[in-house]
Amino acid sequence: MRIDEVEKILYEYPLLKIAVENGIYPPITSRISDDPRGSGVSNNTEKYALIILEKKDKIDKIELALSQLDEVELSVIKTTYFEEPIYVVDIAQKLNITVRTYYNKRSDALVKLAKMLNVI
Repeated sequence: MRIDEVEKILYEYPLLKIAVENGIYPPITSRISDDPRGSGVSNNTEKYALIILEKKDKIDKIELALSQLDEVELSVIKTTYFEEPIYVVDIAQKLNITVRTYYNKRSDALVKLAKMLNVI
């Protein structure tokens, strides 16, 4: 199982969401070309539009997967991956759970997310 891939997705999610919400992309300009091949996307506007759609689709998939977690699993994931890094002991205390429960809930959530995001 590729839990490390799920963790990478979770670590990237907040920045991805900010980029899409705030429209943080390179400038969009068309390019004129004499290339007779004509295959694929021909200008930067179309390329960036596709990039934006792919990022929005990725965000939607992540949010749908997150919505399937129970309340404690979701809190563990949000605190671990979307907030400022803190020690596991502090996360457990913040969520009013034991450290063992933290690890169990985190593991359960990562497995669920891996399945829902087709990482496994």
